[in-house]
Amino acid sequence: MGLLGVRARLDGRSRILGTVGALLACVAIVAASVNLVLLTGVTGQPTAEDGLGFAGVLGIVFGSTFLGIAAVRAKVFPRWVRFALAFIVFAFIPAIIATIPLEGVLPDYVIANLPFVFVGVVLAAVGSTMRSGSESAAGHPAPLAG
Repeated sequence: MGLLGVRARLDGRSRILGTVGALLACVAIVAASVNLVLLTGVTGQPTAEDGLGFAGVLGIVFGSTFLGIAAVRAKVFPRWVRFALAFIVFAFIPAIIATIPLEGVLPDYVIANLPFVFVGVVLAAVGSTMRSGSESAAGHPAPLAG
């Protein structure tokens, strides 16, 4: 729902970048969902597909980049939201690297999903801001209804 809300706000402004970004982000969501089902052991032994994990990483990296560029160009969100969408990829890759020392301490499936949790928290903050509507696109408090 959040991706659809971001995409809807970009309608008419940076439409193509927004659509491509939302579709790529959906690839990440589908890949993570399928891996989550596989981790439950429904198909036998709990497992995770590395190819799906890679598709999720690519979906997050390119999807958030395209959505971020579209949001910066459209100027329909508060400034911090536009730049959070545009630059989340620069925090996602280091988050992947930061999980390397956790090997042997935590199960592999937990380590593989920690960077996605970080992205999810940022996207939840963006969605909360969109839902509250407490700021205008310029990043200033919305005027009070009189």
